[in-house]
Amino acid sequence: MVDEPEFDDATKTAFARLVYKMAHGDGGKHRAGFAKLVREVEPERAAAFSDVWAKEDLEKFKVDQEEKEIKREAREIEKRLVAQRNKLLKSDNNPDGRYSEDEIKEIEGVMTRYGLTDYDPGVVLYAHEKPPAAPQPPEGGGSRHGATWEFPDFKAFVQNPVATARDRAHEVITELQRNRARR
Repeated sequence: MVDEPEFDDATKTAFARLVYKMAHGDGGKHRAGFAKLVREVEPERAAAFSDVWAKEDLEKFKVDQEEKEIKREAREIEKRLVAQRNKLLKSDNNPDGRYSEDEIKEIEGVMTRYGLTDYDPGVVLYAHEKPPAAPQPPEGGGSRHGATWEFPDFKAFVQNPVATARDRAHEVITELQRNRARR
């Protein structure tokens, strides 16, 4: 314990003014630091700074809530990314997937390079950078039924070219629609 010296009234008044300035002056700029010193030196007097302690508790609460919100958002983003990845990945469980594991890793590389957190734009950029190979015709070429089209009957065409062309166009459109429905 420190021996407390005796002060004259002028010194006591000067110290009182100094303490008041530290606790209240300059817009409260030093109040929190001063309150911590008071709590450390004379804890029984720290109750005078309940506003500082309440403000600290409120700030701590805000930080805790922000951390919880960030963690919740991170979980949601991770869940969404896993769902998108699984939808894109071709596997036994997902035969409709369009990409192999290696291609998915390349897409993730594109996403990292561009700072993306969504597979959709990553897939678009990947497809732009690495377009798929040109599709090859099926084995047997045009020997399959419907793989080649024949010109309309020439006599029918000469007699009524508009109707014959329209009928043939409808046949082709119907065939295309049937083929699309099979996929």
